[in-house]
Amino acid sequence: MARKTIKVEMVKTMANNFLAHKDTNIDERRAIVSFIESVLMESGNYKGFSYLETDEVAGAGTRRRYS
Repeated sequence: MARKTIKVEMVKTMANNFLAHKDTNIDERRAIVSFIESVLMESGNYKGFSYLETDEVAGAGTRRRYS
């Protein structure tokens, strides 16, 4: 089986898109947050998170995105 890799930037973008989506529940978002934090820390790419601005998604005060 050939080894496949994916760029961490692409995984981060996918996670941010999921976290910004308004039709996700808190358990789904927590799972994604835990997953992407692990990926970013293991790869040396963790630089913290910031909350989404209200004009970026409805209910943004409780949503995170990774930078």
